[in-house]
Amino acid sequence: MTPDQRKRFRARANSAVRKLRKEEASGYIGDDGGNRYRVGVYLLLAGDLGKASEAFDWFDRTFADDTGEPIFFLYGTLTAYRRGEWTKARLRFAQAMLSNIFLLPFLWKERVDTTGMWFSSNWEEEGYLAAVREFLDEPTPKEREWITSEWNSAPFTALREGYLATFRALDKEPDYLRRSAILDRWMALKARQFDKLER
Repeated sequence: MTPDQRKRFRARANSAVRKLRKEEASGYIGDDGGNRYRVGVYLLLAGDLGKASEAFDWFDRTFADDTGEPIFFLYGTLTAYRRGEWTKARLRFAQAMLSNIFLLPFLWKERVDTTGMWFSSNWEEEGYLAAVREFLDEPTPKEREWITSEWNSAPFTALREGYLATFRALDKEPDYLRRSAILDRWMALKARQFDKLER
């Protein structure tokens, strides 16, 4: 990336921060424009690893219940990886994988079979990748190798298979109570797997 490109990403990050601070000063961050997802991404692209890390950590503290956005989680993963924060990198990896099941394998030109799956958001669908294509060149060859290795590891395979099974079951189940039971089982499995990643 050229110095001019890095400078442009720094300017975008600064603009997003100003908008968030303006909202924060009013007492509530509504952020309808999604700036909270952009700051860390733009700072990493600007080459400022330290500030990017601060931005992702700020998001974790400020928006603990936020469902997040796939590219945001991918860049959060890369930031933690580059800083050697392995537990944090793996947790964010899990979030990236579950936020869009197509995103990570796209990096090595593989596609996940999602036949018969229900998606709750267009961010979860394969078509989302076309909208974020410009951000998918950032991972280095070494990072792509690590991502592939983690993707195929036992904890992430179990998490992914649970996710796929859950959302295939939801696609076929119209009954509200049974859908709730399926989601409850998924949330319990997800919590167990995330707990293992934190150890």
